[in-house]
Amino acid sequence: MILDAIVELMDEAMARHIADHIKAVGGQCVGEQFDMMTKHGKSFVSLNGSLIEDDASKGLLMRPFQMAYEQFPDDSHTGENICVWFKKANSKLGICIQKDVGTPTIDGASNGKKALKLAGKQIRICVDHQVARGIAFPTGPQKGACREFGGTRSI
Repeated sequence: MILDAIVELMDEAMARHIADHIKAVGGQCVGEQFDMMTKHGKSFVSLNGSLIEDDASKGLLMRPFQMAYEQFPDDSHTGENICVWFKKANSKLGICIQKDVGTPTIDGASNGKKALKLAGKQIRICVDHQVARGIAFPTGPQKGACREFGGTRSI
């Protein structure tokens, strides 16, 4: 219960900071990176954000932060379920996906692509995930491996 209260206070502080940044900078100024993983039969979802901020002594800096990390609330990882979660995670922090978020970076899985398409966003595919696919596919059958290989690109 105490930890829940701490998390809530931290989320409120993060939402205020993001709102101040959006107000000061405007446009699609929030960067987002999204990924899901399954470990030991449990699925987890992570949404990381980044803001470019002007530091008086260091100049422009990218400030990464974790927006959400939790056990995925649905048993089925459909694009529709992921889209619902993605919208809630952004809404909780006062972020308008269309107005405030640039082009999210995802791992390239088809369900993530569908989720962000349903949310009305173009996407970028993570270079590290692309490289991993390029290595994993030739080394043998891997769950979810694909023949697609290349750098980060927009879809």
